[in-house]
Amino acid sequence: MEIIQAEHIELGKNVIISPTAIIRGLTGKAKHIKIGDNTYIGDHVQIIVDDLEIGDYCKIHHHTNLHGYKPLVIGHNAWIGQYT
Repeated sequence: MEIIQAEHIELGKNVIISPTAIIRGLTGKAKHIKIGDNTYIGDHVQIIVDDLEIGDYCKIHHHTNLHGYKPLVIGHNAWIGQYT
């Protein structure tokens, strides 16, 4: 299974995404996914939205679920803790 399922993907420099993470749209491929420089996405993270933008220097820790019907924007230097 692909970790990122999207029609358009932009990945910054030094992005780390765990092989057990899933990033996709609500009913299949997301329309647009942009992940900034030096961002970390941990084990068993599920991000399910149709439009996603994550800023630079972000951390989304293990076992985190982010779902939504509107575009999701996470600014620079954000940390999202485990099991959220």
